[in-house]
Amino acid sequence: AEDNVSPDEMLALDTGQAVGTLQGKRVKDPTFGLDAVWIPQGEADAATGAGYLVVDSGTVVATHLNQALASSSADLLGPDEVQALLDGLKERAASLVASLSPNPVSLTTLTTVLRGLLAENISLKEFRRIAAAIATAAQKTLDPEEILELTRPELGPLIIQKLCGVREPLRVMTLEGQLEALLGQAVRSDPSRRHTIEPDLGRRIADALQRAAQPLVNEAKPFALVVQPAIRIAIRKLVKTVLPDTPVMSFFEVPEDKAVEVVAVIGAPEALPA
Repeated sequence: AEDNVSPDEMLALDTGQAVGTLQGKRVKDPTFGLDAVWIPQGEADAATGAGYLVVDSGTVVATHLNQALASSSADLLGPDEVQALLDGLKERAASLVASLSPNPVSLTTLTTVLRGLLAENISLKEFRRIAAAIATAAQKTLDPEEILELTRPELGPLIIQKLCGVREPLRVMTLEGQLEALLGQAVRSDPSRRHTIEPDLGRRIADALQRAAQPLVNEAKPFALVVQPAIRIAIRKLVKTVLPDTPVMSFFEVPEDKAVEVVAVIGAPEALPA
């Protein structure tokens, strides 16, 4: 992706609270996709007073770069990096590493699982906790996709801590029960395990999600989409095309003692606009 930055100007972002129109070069913020305007530095106070979020060009570049690196982290992780993680953990938890790799989990499989976590914005910073969860999952299966799904419930708190404070409720969207049942039946009846959704229904769900999410995105309020475990992968494939930064979690990944605030329920199939 390629964007232009105006070093001597400020970027005024309309988060949905702005009043009035600013004069300047109109753009889309590269990080959040919000409408924005490049304005002279001398007009920053007036823009702030009108409800715009105003940031300098250096902050724009740094934020965009951080997001680009985060979104590419899965591609940057290879076997050498994973071996380095194991070597570092071995100094603190030798028995854990011995129970994990290279048997029963090969370096290739472990790399695939960790890349899957990174692809959904789950940091490897708490690698000891992640390794322990993978070791437990590997007692049941050595399929990377299945290990990943079995590991995620143990990592739910790591996902949630990016979305809300300890004492704040987790904002969630859910799917209406009839829609979940329909999707679950479709996933279970597909012997190829492709975790795909019929294109027309998928488009209608994606459109409904975007409409429901827009007010939250405008107010920079993070949220998660929480669904049944059987359809999590299929929904994640769908959501990442329209809301790539929105976590898709299964109900098992939300700790029982975590308060939630349901901000939207995406409706039954016949209720979704065509």
